[in-house]
Amino acid sequence: MNRREFLLLKTEGRKRVFELSCEQLYMQYIDAQSAAKRRSEKIGTVTGSPWWSGEPPASMDSLDVDEIFGDLDSDLTDADILRVLDRDWLVSGEFRKRFDTLLASFRARGGQVQFSRDKLGIGP
Repeated sequence: MNRREFLLLKTEGRKRVFELSCEQLYMQYIDAQSAAKRRSEKIGTVTGSPWWSGEPPASMDSLDVDEIFGDLDSDLTDADILRVLDRDWLVSGEFRKRFDTLLASFRARGGQVQFSRDKLGIGP
């Protein structure tokens, strides 16, 4: 999944509006955490088992968490409005802290944040 799957650019008049799906962002965040854990566990070592047993570890390319939020912050430099969709996915913990930091950075640059409940942008 690339970040384009959870960040959509629209225009409303002269304003650039980015719609951000918290659901898709959270899924990518979890994938990045899992990939980091796999890298740190030294998957693929043969300690305690014959070298021919089992399958080789899966090799998947994924960004790490810092890259995800760094790239997202860079993409938002061109936005006037950030419309946050699916905010029910903003669970507490590290994900929420990183998301709140992203919003603070966006607002500090003069951006406006809007919260919406569904993917169509309808609702409070």
